[in-house]
Amino acid sequence: MRRLGQALGRDPMSIYRHAANRNELLAGVAELMLDELEVFPDDTNWQEQLRRIAHALRRVCLRHPNAVPLLVTGPLSTPLGLRPAGTLRPLEQVMGILIGWIGAREATRALIAASSTWLEPHLVPRLYGLLVDAAVSPGHAVRIIERADSAMTESGACPPCSIGFQVAAAMSYATAGREDAASCRLAKAEQLAGMWPGGPWHAAVWETRGLLRLAEGHDDQANALFHEAAATFAELGRLPDELRCLARAAHRSTPTTSG
Repeated sequence: MRRLGQALGRDPMSIYRHAANRNELLAGVAELMLDELEVFPDDTNWQEQLRRIAHALRRVCLRHPNAVPLLVTGPLSTPLGLRPAGTLRPLEQVMGILIGWIGAREATRALIAASSTWLEPHLVPRLYGLLVDAAVSPGHAVRIIERADSAMTESGACPPCSIGFQVAAAMSYATAGREDAASCRLAKAEQLAGMWPGGPWHAAVWETRGLLRLAEGHDDQANALFHEAAATFAELGRLPDELRCLARAAHRSTPTTSG
């Protein structure tokens, strides 16, 4: 820190206003490197997407050869929810590529691989969220949630990275008719969604509220929430999510007939 202060022509103690210690400072450098990473979400071939990202990462490393060890020697100290949006962008999009193309069987295998890396707290909750979404029945989803809770209690999980799991768990509990458990998960998801003003997670929370209101027998409220979620997804250009919410609302709006 003294050397940095001398290079900047500042009192070394002033650096501690921006970074608590040397490790946090180095983690910030690694985050700035990640902010330079290009991603290619419009490429429809996931293998080619990852190949291009790998080349982009190589270019970043060539620009900053002295800082490369920071990316491979350990986890970043700053929680994901507190990192700049530019740093989260490549991480979120790379995870989106992987999660969007692998199935439940591959996700199960990935859980084993993730447990041996320093990314475990970030990868595991996302993979369990995928498995909950892919469950063949509400009962199956509940069993996966219980297994996930046990696994993440032992290994720890990054709270911001758990939002997808909490949303999936809340939806599954609501569909299974376990309203109390759904409310608990929804509360956790709402708290995490507050880290990012606007964005798809807020829409996902609206959709989850709709499913819970549906389970509680409040169809009109559920429809309003589904439409609110659909409108937010539409603003974000997420057509599949918008259509799913509209389909939920349309299904509940269909009048029933008696024989």
